[in-house]
This record gives sequence, structure tokens and C-alpha cells, in this order.
Amino acid sequence: MSEIIIRKATEGDAAGIANVHINSWRESYKNILPKEYLRELPLEFNERYELWLEVTAVKTHPVCVVEHEKFGIVGFTSGGEARDEKYSDFAEIYSIYLLKQFHGQGSGFTLLKALFSDFIKTGHDKCYVWVLNDNVFTHFYERTGAKNNGDTRKDTIGKIEITSLCYEWKNLILP
Repeated sequence: MSEIIIRKATEGDAAGIANVHINSWRESYKNILPKEYLRELPLEFNERYELWLEVTAVKTHPVCVVEHEKFGIVGFTSGGEARDEKYSDFAEIYSIYLLKQFHGQGSGFTLLKALFSDFIKTGHDKCYVWVLNDNVFTHFYERTGAKNNGDTRKDTIGKIEITSLCYEWKNLILP
């Protein structure tokens, strides 16, 4: 069996994170976002690479990665201070992505625990995440103790309006 480790991201991980960011969107949102938009995502690789290079270099917020011994970075998560005023006393998960091939193996849960550990160290005891309404992976959040709190927001992605649902954890200690 191949080895998988969860660790803090470094600058050297920026390309792997950008790759997972793009490809997990293509896998996860293929029935939610326009096909043309998803087809063109690889053209944004340099932009995503620069974003993750800056985030991992400056350490603006915690980023953890799932690294597979053969395939390199196969997942990541990031988060930090809440960006929504309503949730100012929460931490926020900005992103959590894992390539589909690695779903169901416990890596997502371990990744979430690592991020929650960072949140706890910064004095947070609860957090939230925005999830696309039609995302089939909402059960992952629910299995980890998150509850849909009923809040929604509208965004535009790929020239279409989408609705996101807010999930929150009132306890960051996961089993």
C-alpha cells in the first residue's frame, strides 16, 4: 500500500496545490458548473500557481496538504479568519479539495483535523465553510459534525449564478 502523509504546505507545494485545485474542480463540479468553464480551467494554471506560491510563501493562512509517495500532492485545505462579518467569531475553511481517486480513504477527514488543530491554536472553537448547493459531497461535512445552518449566498462562477450553503462546526475536536 502506498504511503500518504498530511503535512503543512511549503512554497515547493504550490504547483501541486494548483494542480489539485484545478482538477478537483473539474471532477467535483462537472454537473454544477458550465462545461466550457471547466474545460478552460487548465489555462488558469499559472494564475493558480502564483496564488498558491504567495499563500505558501507568506503564510497568510494555514495550508495543509495530502502527499502521496508516488503521485505527490493529491489534496489540500486552507483556512483562517472569517471573511464574513456575520461569522466574525468563527474560523473559516477557504478550501478543501482532494482528487476523486483518493476519496473514501480517510485523507479528507485527517486533512480537516489538521486544519482544525491550527484553528484551535489560534483560539477558535468553531468554524464554517461555504459549499455549492448541488455539491454531492455535502455528506462529508455532515459526517464530520457540520450542520447546514440555513444561510445561503449567491455567487457567479463561469457566467452562471450559483447558490452556496453554509455549514458550520460548533466543535472543532473531531474523533
